[in-house]
Amino acid sequence: MPANPRGAGVLFYDRQRQRVLLYRRDNTPTIPFPDHLDILGGHTEEGETPEETAVREIAEELEDLRSGRPYILTGYRLFTVYTDARGVTDSVFCKEADFDLADVRLKEGQELVWVTEEEARCTPLAFGYNDILAAFFPALRAGTV
Repeated sequence: MPANPRGAGVLFYDRQRQRVLLYRRDNTPTIPFPDHLDILGGHTEEGETPEETAVREIAEELEDLRSGRPYILTGYRLFTVYTDARGVTDSVFCKEADFDLADVRLKEGQELVWVTEEEARCTPLAFGYNDILAAFFPALRAGTV
């Protein structure tokens, strides 16, 4: 792992139903947190900004079935910067979902899952991301995201 590992992720949210979109990681025993729910995103490549990482990772992970092309992330904003127990610093962005699940296809992992605050509170997420969602849902309720 690099000396200062970094990553970026995106919380797509549904304000009306007060939920966020996560994905279920592959169930491969050799990866960290197999079969856990996780935030869409990944590791920053050499020379990338967090914003560039978020756009690249979402394009790699989601296909926009409406266009037949990778999903192009626009209109997002930074929610928080979080350092997990491994020392990886993630920039977590957020964006109101402009699609239905039928409009996109996950290209990495098992499935996309909408999660409410209560479900997130009761479900151990990959990389300790429960802390991020514990802060995100109050901001969603307050309309500050």
